[in-house]
Amino acid sequence: MTPGDGSTAADKRAARAERAAEAKVREEREKDPAYQEKKRKEEEEKKTKEDYDKWRGSASKASTFQESIVASKQGWLWVFFGLGGGLNPKFPGGTPRQAERLADEGHGIAKNRKGEPAGVEGWEARQFLFD
Repeated sequence: MTPGDGSTAADKRAARAERAAEAKVREEREKDPAYQEKKRKEEEEKKTKEDYDKWRGSASKASTFQESIVASKQGWLWVFFGLGGGLNPKFPGGTPRQAERLADEGHGIAKNRKGEPAGVEGWEARQFLFD
């Protein structure tokens, strides 16, 4: 709306009033708990998708790395065990799966009282100390 384009002060007031009404409707909608829940879910889904895409990108890189390690017969460098040679229960598949993989690489597996895999035998000889 520039001078000389035929717009009048009344048109400008009407446009301003329309924008104000839209802003008021938007404010009321944003105060609604159902709308807030919907927005929260949308943001959560977006974050989840972004996290998944980031993970998928890094997982594909790790997969290539793992394949190269297996091909070189050097073992699974990403399979670490905890202090005292303990297995990690958060490992995919739990301690039984980690024990299976470590046993396939030639590590001895110590069992607990229940006969479940608990740790790596002779881990002291395999530990690496950083200076």
